[in-house]
Amino acid sequence: TLSMAGLSCVLAAAVLFACCDWTSLPQQKDGMGLQTGTTTSMSPLLRTNLGTLNSVNFGTTRSRGIYRRQLKRSSAAAAAAAPSFFQDRKGTGCGLYSPPTLSSHTRSSSSHPRRSIGLAAGGGFGSPPTLRYFNAKGAAEIIRYLFAISGTEYEDYRYPVQMEGVFGQPGFKAIKKEFDADQASGRMPFGKVPIFETEGITVAQSKAIERYVAKKVGLFGENELEGLRIDMICEQIRDIRDMWSRAKGNKMRPDMENEEIVKTVNLFFDEQLPKQMEMLEKLIDPSGFFVGDKVSLADINFYHFLNATFFGPFDQKVSPVLEKYPKLALLKAKVANIPEVKTWEETRPKTDF
Repeated sequence: TLSMAGLSCVLAAAVLFACCDWTSLPQQKDGMGLQTGTTTSMSPLLRTNLGTLNSVNFGTTRSRGIYRRQLKRSSAAAAAAAPSFFQDRKGTGCGLYSPPTLSSHTRSSSSHPRRSIGLAAGGGFGSPPTLRYFNAKGAAEIIRYLFAISGTEYEDYRYPVQMEGVFGQPGFKAIKKEFDADQASGRMPFGKVPIFETEGITVAQSKAIERYVAKKVGLFGENELEGLRIDMICEQIRDIRDMWSRAKGNKMRPDMENEEIVKTVNLFFDEQLPKQMEMLEKLIDPSGFFVGDKVSLADINFYHFLNATFFGPFDQKVSPVLEKYPKLALLKAKVANIPEVKTWEETRPKTDF
């Protein structure tokens, strides 16, 4: 018998597959529906800072159904004890994200309402953009990482989902009124999320949003050639995701009782993934990043690819492969130790996907 927690996980997966742009997850490169995948993230121009991470405390207030998270410095104990909406698995958390002051690279939430220090002239947004998605990492998390690293303020809107009944049983319903209303109104260009609202327009397709945001916040290289290399690496990572999707039969969890699926899954980890890692290892610059001497969208894509429980029950098979490629292993550690990345991962809503 499934536990309620297990049922919640299954429900969350069903909602995401039905309503999301999954271009980053393995499947087709573009398109909609169950066979496509995407993941997104957040934030400033940054040379890797491995300094001490300040603990963060947060409070939440609700006004007209919108949560506004106010992040403040505090002791680790206070951060752990602070109440918040982050444990809400129904997807009701949304709000205006103002990055905390963690280093000289970012301003405080009070003095930094628009953009981070150090962005190239013309970079940043005139007013905080809005990212709309469910209360999940999924196709929006790379975009959120971009915003977090760059210290860019934005509205992290998460459509609420209410469950009624027991999943798989007669009478079960997943009620997502706000999503359905926006979908019916034509707010979503392709009827899917994530969508991104900025400067009076609304766009879809997570990979397009990732590239646009990365350019605006200075995480897409110093020139067009660096941007080209970053784009190349991001697309290759998406190809690896597609390989994994095909290996497991284009399902969330492979059927390991199917001999053919067992064969293709083992082939992926024994041959295909190591070959891809070997090629990516050769592309890392002397700085330890993929392109240039600071973190970029390419590094964030790679980090999220290995750090998003993307392989499900096969996560343990990834580490032995990564250990054979020390430059890639170090790159993953460099991104993980960026203070703004640590802060986002500690304070973001706790979700299963």
